[in-house]
Amino acid sequence: MVFFFYAYAGVYAHVYILKYEPTPDAVLEEPPEEVVLTMAGSVEPLFSKIEVFDEDDVKVSGKKIFLGDNSIMKVYLRGNLALGTYTVKWLCIGLDGHKKSGRYTFSIEESTGTGLTIDTPHPSFPDRPGI
Repeated sequence: MVFFFYAYAGVYAHVYILKYEPTPDAVLEEPPEEVVLTMAGSVEPLFSKIEVFDEDDVKVSGKKIFLGDNSIMKVYLRGNLALGTYTVKWLCIGLDGHKKSGRYTFSIEESTGTGLTIDTPHPSFPDRPGI
């Protein structure tokens, strides 16, 4: 009976984000073509979404897809994004029915001439307190 409990808990654990692409607060010199969120667990595609908005709250994202075992949410961005700050808004429903949502920003700035892209790692996972 103990084994069954652990197996059940592992299959239906709450989802949270393992990896953000681009990362929260990233400053990019080139606009990304897509935003990708990798989750720790599968999500329900019909009830999960990821969208990207510009500074005027205009949606700049298009088609979303789910990869692997529905643990990767990807959204393609429209055209060549202008310089500025963009907000990623996401919502996912895990297989256990629990809802998680959040938002973060990234920016596109003029090249500094160094050829380097500044991609600042996020100091903690906002949806996982204490990590």
